[in-house]
Amino acid sequence: IGEVYDSYLKSDIEASLVEKLTAAKEALAADRIKNTVKHLNSFIKLVKAQTGKSITLEQANLLTADAEILIGLF
Repeated sequence: IGEVYDSYLKSDIEASLVEKLTAAKEALAADRIKNTVKHLNSFIKLVKAQTGKSITLEQANLLTADAEILIGLF
């Protein structure tokens, strides 16, 4: 979540990304792994959709890499 804030994105995009990561965090805390992965994939999808628009390629690579690493742990 900190990396999203550190990226200085447009507020609506930032809020959507943080919402998806927060949902993933809450699902993980409740030991709902499938939901955790679902929310992380939703995060990745939004990042990819905004790449070249509100998110630079460099930002997208950083944000999606971390989410993909987390998915790989499950």
